[in-house]
Amino acid sequence: MAFGSLVFTITFFGAIGALRENICLLRTYAVFLGIVFLVEISLAVVILSSPQKVKSGLRDVLHMEAIEDYRDADINRRNVIDWFQETFECCGIGEDGYKSWENNRYFSCSGPGFEACSVPHSCCREEFRVLTTRCGEGMLNPTLTRAEASQTIYTVGCVDAAFQYARDNTLLLGGISLVVVIPQVLGVALAISLSRQISRHRKLR
Repeated sequence: MAFGSLVFTITFFGAIGALRENICLLRTYAVFLGIVFLVEISLAVVILSSPQKVKSGLRDVLHMEAIEDYRDADINRRNVIDWFQETFECCGIGEDGYKSWENNRYFSCSGPGFEACSVPHSCCREEFRVLTTRCGEGMLNPTLTRAEASQTIYTVGCVDAAFQYARDNTLLLGGISLVVVIPQVLGVALAISLSRQISRHRKLR
């Protein structure tokens, strides 16, 4: 919601500034777009220079949102978590992977319901997931080893899986980054150029 509002605001400044030949709006558009570009570059530098710190930060932030509040969250958030686990073939958030679900009161082995000692069905390997939604039942049982659990479910944490995906698809992600960044740089350059042209034109009047 906040990101959408930001994009709309920046686009509004650029569009109205160009249509009305408003130098102030065009320069504001260029400044905002430049700030977004610098933030993106800064994030990329942080991720590349301190991947372990970024991983740790993500685990801390997502632990509450994805693990502890999974059953109590709205259906859309649960769907996102399930999609992520299925797509990246992962389970849980922390370094202990699927064991992260022990921190959810419903999936914990001390939990009150039928889901105790289990993991969500989205943790299951596809061949088991299509058979039943209870394929993750008993996967947190202390007597079950990681190797045994990995035959039915994914055991690696999703933060680690996402970083591994990024490492395996460096060229693809680099291409996507260029597709995103180049229009931003062009937008800043064109906005500045147009504002200067308008300014020169008004001086000649």
